[in-house]
Amino acid sequence: FPSHDIAAKELIIERQKPFVHFSGTDIDFPPASFLQPSKESEYAMISKICSWIEQTKVQKSSKLVDLFCGLGTFSFPIAKYGALTSDS
Repeated sequence: FPSHDIAAKELIIERQKPFVHFSGTDIDFPPASFLQPSKESEYAMISKICSWIEQTKVQKSSKLVDLFCGLGTFSFPIAKYGALTSDS
């Protein structure tokens, strides 16, 4: 059976380094990374998370945690609400 482990494959050539843009920050997009299925769903989830944070009246001194943060899809937008710890 062929290997389906994309992360185990070696990158041979890259004409241009791919990147994504989160909340004003360009992030390198390494092989085997993933994003949300669509920009619309990504924006909807970010909006919902930020809305929840605003409703809880989080203080700038609060500590927030983004577990399994990956590239930072949610980390960058929520970092404006408090000190952020992330764990991928």
